[in-house]
Amino acid sequence: MKISCQLQEIPECLHLTREGESTRMGKYDDTPYNVPGLGVDKWAVVANILLERPVEDYLKEGLTEEDVIKQCLQQLNKPRTPRARKLKYGKLEMRWYKIKGNKISASMTTTDRKNRNFWGKGKKPGQRNMPRKRGRPRKES
Repeated sequence: MKISCQLQEIPECLHLTREGESTRMGKYDDTPYNVPGLGVDKWAVVANILLERPVEDYLKEGLTEEDVIKQCLQQLNKPRTPRARKLKYGKLEMRWYKIKGNKISASMTTTDRKNRNFWGKGKKPGQRNMPRKRGRPRKES
């Protein structure tokens, strides 16, 4: 059985939505997780996966939740065309998920540090989100 799924489009700020605001498929997550290679060759992404039918329908047909997740990731990791060199979202791997009806709220890792389909940019270890200092530098005593 083939499962059809896609990533849900979200605005940059979920609580401040406006008409005509641009959307993307997920966000980079800069929380420090204990994942080997995180910040070096993998970056954390948070996204919602939409299924064509509720997960309960697939469970009644004999599939497990893990089978549904694996098939969705296989579909999302497929190249767009046979000649495509780059995957649309990078190589996605599941970290954890929560199922709600026909939507899967998921935290994944990707191999792309800056993908145009996700909000933000993947952080490297030790990189902080501090504003730059303005003005003349102070003398060090």
